[in-house]
Amino acid sequence: MNNSEPKVIAFISGKGGSGKTTITIATTQLLTDIQQSCLLVDCDLTTNGCSYFFQEKLKEKAANGIWEILELQLKESDAVAAQAKELPIGITDKFYFAASRKVYQNKELPTYESLSQKLERISEVFKGLKEWASEQNINYILLDCQAGYSYTMQVAITNLDADKLVIVVEPDAITKDAAKNTINQLSNSFRKSGFNFPPELRLVNKLTISELEMYVDMQKRETVLEWQDLLPPLSFDPQVRNAFANKRLPIDVQKPSVLLFALVRTLKHIFPEIRKTIEDYELNKVNILFEKYQKEVKDLEKEKKQLEQQQVDIKTRKLLIRNKSVRNIILASAFLIIWILICVLILSINKTLGIKIGLGIIFIVIILLITKYVLQLIPKGKQLENNVQREIDLSNQIGIINRKLDHYRSLELALAKENLVTPRDKEENLQNTDT
Repeated sequence: MNNSEPKVIAFISGKGGSGKTTITIATTQLLTDIQQSCLLVDCDLTTNGCSYFFQEKLKEKAANGIWEILELQLKESDAVAAQAKELPIGITDKFYFAASRKVYQNKELPTYESLSQKLERISEVFKGLKEWASEQNINYILLDCQAGYSYTMQVAITNLDADKLVIVVEPDAITKDAAKNTINQLSNSFRKSGFNFPPELRLVNKLTISELEMYVDMQKRETVLEWQDLLPPLSFDPQVRNAFANKRLPIDVQKPSVLLFALVRTLKHIFPEIRKTIEDYELNKVNILFEKYQKEVKDLEKEKKQLEQQQVDIKTRKLLIRNKSVRNIILASAFLIIWILICVLILSINKTLGIKIGLGIIFIVIILLITKYVLQLIPKGKQLENNVQREIDLSNQIGIINRKLDHYRSLELALAKENLVTPRDKEENLQNTDT
């Protein structure tokens, strides 16, 4: 791309929980890995979801957020814009971020009333951010907007002159209705303000294997979501949830993941102007990661077989120990009972003192031998207990491997095998055929 004004992409959703923030951050990660400089802006002044991902970096640089700029007693709009240019901080090479507020400070969250009093100056903040991006030759500005409709979203999209809207939805009717309501509110505000509504792209996120049939049916009828500009879907990726739990970014561009594979394909539709660059990236890097993925799957399957064999061996040993112990206990008990019966019989026939003493000595010797044998069973019992614990550990390890394999074989691969396409794919294929 040349050093023109940055393209602006706004990510919105009808309700929270659709994965909008995750997709926005992951998109920024991939674009910067493709050597496209990006400014990611957290436009959510209420929940600040995006800013929490970069909490430590913000604290390290003592960075302000949009809210702190609005709190300053600045009268001139140029002063607001100048302060806004100080917001972006470097996350990685070519990755810049502007926070919504200082999430690393234990401050009281802004209320709706306090926001409404200060939002009159927020347009100057976004103008300042766009000026900074132009001066720094930033390729893309990505906006993580608040879920649902908000005035901040409208101001950001209009003042930054967004080139596209990406509406992130889940494959359910409630999310669809919420997104439709948000779009209606936003388009009405645009119409009243005299602005042209930017092109919309719909992105179905967190699609599971069980929902694949519904998605295929949706493509055939094209009425489930009632949208033609449907992007290739993103399947549910459990690694994203694990990343959240450990305060990590959604994807690691050096490791294979379902979201990474799916998102690379989707970015070709969101950013057609760099489609060739993305395709080269896909060929050179993603394919290498995919080979790594295939190797990991083979290694996991091999490890699983080894663990399952160990599990079978332990069960066999456990059964042998148990059977041998039970058999010996039965034999010892039977021998003791028989000897007692013999002693009773002998004493009933001959009750002389010598015979009594002899039988008593023999009886004591037998009891000592049985006691010694019982004591020898204790280590075997401990060994049996260890085998049981080892079997439980192996079952847990196999369970972890099964979950990893389920992750690797999730919907992204199913979609690839089925060669499913969206209405946009169909249109592009027709155009390619015509040319």
